[in-house]
Amino acid sequence: MIKYFIYTSLILFLLTNNSFSEISVKITPDEKVYQGNHLTLEIEDSSIQDKNFVVTINNKSNKAYRLKKGKYICFFAFPADMKEGKYKVLIKEDNKDFYDGYTNIIKKSVGTQNISYYKPKLSKEDENKIKQEDELVEKTKSLNSDINYWNTPFILPVNDYISGIYGIKRLLNGKYNNYHTGVDFASSQGTKIKAINNGKITLAKYFSKYNSNGNIVFIDHGLGVSSAYLHLSKILVKEGEIVKQGQPIGLVGSTGRSTGPHLHWGLYLNGQNTDGDNWVKFTNKNKNILENKVY
Repeated sequence: MIKYFIYTSLILFLLTNNSFSEISVKITPDEKVYQGNHLTLEIEDSSIQDKNFVVTINNKSNKAYRLKKGKYICFFAFPADMKEGKYKVLIKEDNKDFYDGYTNIIKKSVGTQNISYYKPKLSKEDENKIKQEDELVEKTKSLNSDINYWNTPFILPVNDYISGIYGIKRLLNGKYNNYHTGVDFASSQGTKIKAINNGKITLAKYFSKYNSNGNIVFIDHGLGVSSAYLHLSKILVKEGEIVKQGQPIGLVGSTGRSTGPHLHWGLYLNGQNTDGDNWVKFTNKNKNILENKVY
């Protein structure tokens, strides 16, 4: 294996079937990434054969999705509480290592927020129901289709004030309760919520009264990208439905663990929550990445 470094790309020449295949890897950002943000890995292969590329960082592996013949992409998100430091980036092609690099996770200061909330005493039946609902949400997060529904920049789900940023440390009644996994909007009761991009509805459920998520909708956008909309008062779509960007999918409410009407919006890359506001800005700034659909 021969390695050549050109700017932020790595060019590799692999001997396959008695012919050379040129593979390039571009990682953005190439040196460091903030906690809660993501890396974009673009792989180009001169071979006409389809390949299976897998990216592994910190013992987590994500597939690279095929955009067109010879071009693949992987969006790799990091938790907002991921430990700072240097992490190995490993890319395998059909279970064979061909890229071995590093990225640096750096601290992002976001502050702390305290929420006062009365937790009702639940029956065993309520607890079992909530457990089943939460398991369904976790399963939905991992439903990443090879079909790509989008090739335009993402938009925000509502045009209201952001009252809770992604990654802020959450205190519930004065005790640490994880970081905030989405973005909150101070929207009025009944405000229409828009699909942030084209996609398929993978979850649309009216959850039980004491479920912290409240009524919820999930959209699979393809390429490992999905979005979630929580605390809805009304759901306007059905599971399996294909929606278009800007289409109303529900109404803002205050169901679940909520102190008042608002929208909690989550953005996921291969099942890992990430900063949705940052993702929208990223897709608007890097429109060239979106020019090619999966086919």
